[in-house]
Amino acid sequence: MKQSVSIFLLICLLLCACTAPQPGTPETSEPTIATDPSTEPSSEPVTEPSSEPTEPPTETPTTEPVPLYTNPLTGESMESLSENRPYAVMLNNMKAAMPQHGVSQADIIYEILVEGGITRCMALYSDIQNVSAIGGVRSARKYFVDIAQSYDAIYVHGGGSDEAYAYMKTLKCDHVDGVMGPYESTYFYRDQDRLNQGYNKVHCLFTTGPNIIAYAGKMKATFTRPGGVSYGFQFDDDKLIVGQATDKIVVKFHTSSKPNSSTKSTTLTYDASSNQYYAYQHGQDYIDGNTREAVAFRNILILRADTSIQPENNLLLTINTFGSGTGYFACNGQMIPIKWSRAGLNDPFVYTLENGTPLTFGVGTTYIAVVPQKSTVEFQ
Repeated sequence: MKQSVSIFLLICLLLCACTAPQPGTPETSEPTIATDPSTEPSSEPVTEPSSEPTEPPTETPTTEPVPLYTNPLTGESMESLSENRPYAVMLNNMKAAMPQHGVSQADIIYEILVEGGITRCMALYSDIQNVSAIGGVRSARKYFVDIAQSYDAIYVHGGGSDEAYAYMKTLKCDHVDGVMGPYESTYFYRDQDRLNQGYNKVHCLFTTGPNIIAYAGKMKATFTRPGGVSYGFQFDDDKLIVGQATDKIVVKFHTSSKPNSSTKSTTLTYDASSNQYYAYQHGQDYIDGNTREAVAFRNILILRADTSIQPENNLLLTINTFGSGTGYFACNGQMIPIKWSRAGLNDPFVYTLENGTPLTFGVGTTYIAVVPQKSTVEFQ
């Protein structure tokens, strides 16, 4: 009996040994399933989507910033506020006196009749310091002084009519005289090259920008107007006028309705490639004698004003630049009728469209013709 028990215990021990786990063998064995590597979970940490709002990307502005200051005569950008008074220089415009010098650096050129059917120019400079030669300088007329006063300009001339001298004395305006002034021989000169070429002496009176400034200082002129200056111009290249398309403007200066009374004309031609107008007079291009290059204008302004002859004053003219009137404006190859007005001597001109909307100028220089009411202006 004892032997049978022993054999039974031995069999149980052997069975336990066969089923016991072997070293290094897992206690449970799961079936192996083949998997696609592309579907296996990534070992990279998973980032939960943020609930915080995200800032939109900052875009770089595509347009240039609006300039803080602009030239009040041209609308061009300036680094600081302009408080300097401009200079208004009288220039000979007879054929025998061509070319004028220094005009390409002017901001505005006026052309207006004087006696005898000829015209004279007045060049306005916001900055005259770097103009090397200016000429030929010519004499003053009362209505030019009137216009210069609308800009509070220092007036530069070489002589003048008795009427103009009396008027400037009454106004006590700052002016520089290259013929009868106390410093004319110091700061004005007769251009020797012209004299050698046979120009008449009256067409040879010249000066320079620095000389004008020095002369004005000697005359104790006021050079600035604190708080800045404004002359009624509004400039905006983004507001293009829409009017009559025209590539050529012919301004005929005359004082009567007779067709043969026209004694002087100026033609202004638009060049689309440069977006500028170029003048033609006396059978030749209007050029600057300093550079020998044609003078370009961005804007053309033609103002009709009451004009009459003073028979008792050696045929001097009276031109009224106060009150209101009509005219034309051209820019970018387009022309539109306009209205102008001016309240008083020290007030600027105000320009509007016919419906009263303020007139907008292109940024750049301007040619202004003041013509009698009956003068002919042609648009082609």
